[in-house]
Amino acid sequence: MVKVDYDSRARILNIKLNNNKIVDTDIQKCCVFDYDKDGTVVNIEVLDFDIEKLAKSAKKSPRE
Repeated sequence: MVKVDYDSRARILNIKLNNNKIVDTDIQKCCVFDYDKDGTVVNIEVLDFDIEKLAKSAKKSPRE
């Protein structure tokens, strides 16, 4: 189960990988990683994520 959400006001991309209970969190630059008791990533938050900028750059990229 993967669930992806984007909050345009806060500019946060959230990727939920599973429903396990979060027991630890690691913050690295603009990413927040949440882990379960086994060290498996449960959730990833990308802070200050500009989806419009991503969409514009994707349009400029050559398609194969």
